[in-house]
Amino acid sequence: MSNKQQMWLDSQCSIAIDYLEKKGLIVENITVCEKKHLIPLFSIWKFNLHDKSQWWVVAGDLPVDHANGDVAFCSREAVHHFSLKWQLQAENFLKANIEEQDKLAHTLNAQAKTLFQIFNDESLWLENKE
Repeated sequence: MSNKQQMWLDSQCSIAIDYLEKKGLIVENITVCEKKHLIPLFSIWKFNLHDKSQWWVVAGDLPVDHANGDVAFCSREAVHHFSLKWQLQAENFLKANIEEQDKLAHTLNAQAKTLFQIFNDESLWLENKE
């Protein structure tokens, strides 16, 4: 990994930690085997918190979002979770029929499709055998 790539990855980790802290969730450490990234598209992390809970965080060239650690047993399944979550959110925005939310809905839907493609691409997950 190049220095520039490592800097990007470190930046995404910091963004994820800052995001959780703004939500009042204090990170203790990262579950090392439960992280994945495709530079510069996305990163996904599983953090252990001081209260002993675990949380997934997705970041990168897409919205930063989090979910309880129980929603997925591995990073690949967490990517799938966020894909489905964003697709449902997009559908709900469109159903609300509020013009300002239409653009957000289309953006979320596109990002959900991107995550689903990542989840579905076996070649991206071969090294982990999760």
